[in-house]
Amino acid sequence: MKRGKTKSENRPKLTLSVSEDVIEKAKMYAAKHNQSISSLVENYLASLVKEGVGAYAPVNSELQALHSLLKKSKVKRKLKLEEERLNYLLNKNE
Repeated sequence: MKRGKTKSENRPKLTLSVSEDVIEKAKMYAAKHNQSISSLVENYLASLVKEGVGAYAPVNSELQALHSLLKKSKVKRKLKLEEERLNYLLNKNE
């Protein structure tokens, strides 16, 4: 009986250069999550190009959200400084 092609035999191959340390950690992560390195890389790359997400990967989306919070925080600090300056000027003129 002839065996059908496996999923990986029907797919193009991709060669990557990655540090040994990252490879070892990725292997442990993949084993822990019952996945292959290939599926991890494919899922990550798919998340990068997923329609409707924009140009941000999940990690980058989180960083973008943090950046937005920091910007808001800076605006609040700037407003507080402006308020303090205004109070100083008002008190100075009394």
